Amino acid sequence: MSRKMLAAFFVLLFVLNNFCFGGIKPFVELSLDFQFNSPPVGEVRNVPESIRNVPPHHDDFFCTPGPIRQDSGDAPWMAEIRFLKLGLETDLSQTVVWRNYGDLSFDYGHYLWLGGDINRRNYTNHPDTEKRGYGAALTFWSPGYSLLIPGFRSELQFKNKDEGFWFLGTGFRRYDFGIITGYDRYDSLSEHDFFELGKIQEISLYLGGRTNLSKKHWFGEGRIGMNFNSFDPKEQYREVDVETNKVSFFMVFSGGFRF
Repeated sequence: MSRKMLAAFFVLLFVLNNFCFGGIKPFVELSLDFQFNSPPVGEVRNVPESIRNVPPHHDDFFCTPGPIRQDSGDAPWMAEIRFLKLGLETDLSQTVVWRNYGDLSFDYGHYLWLGGDINRRNYTNHPDTEKRGYGAALTFWSPGYSLLIPGFRSELQFKNKDEGFWFLGTGFRRYDFGIITGYDRYDSLSEHDFFELGKIQEISLYLGGRTNLSKKHWFGEGRIGMNFNSFDPKEQYREVDVETNKVSFFMVFSGGFRF
């Protein structure tokens, strides 16, 4: 979805609210929102040597560089957290609310490599192998996603008797996919660079429920749904074979305060 399409959508929302439904109500939510996604990408193959040839860590300047042998690997799961949502909503009837919002999630799975492959090369005591141990230092590469992921969602919420909701929703996101390179030293991984291979475009469908915990301000919420994914490769790395999972799944657990 382009910026022009998003702008047109908000203009339509404004017109519908003011001339059809009787008013827009802005809202802000501060929350702890945990989201887990199955991988939108499967295997990445034919990664060029220019990416796999990670230089030694600057503290190991005396070591000889060299490329990591493996040129393929599986992408990890995604683990995200978000703290803030901003949006607009309107009452379509006494029991139905149309809600639209934007958010920004932090992909902390970027540092966890949940289920993905990490290809390594020892460049100190066992050069050109994956052996680890005391005194070893290794370079690595792994598929990964961008750290910050903006998103837009639209929901129809249906009120129930206890002032909670169940809802149906759809969302759109577009974010980077690429190769993370770095170092495995002292039993921990540290990032050196991120090579963007292209953009993942994600359209989601989901359902969920919300319980208001105190005077309609404190809430708990859960969502489950599926993503429909496509991949737009970057021209510079078109030779890399990115296996896209056309459908992936996600779940969300959150709690927070609504203004």
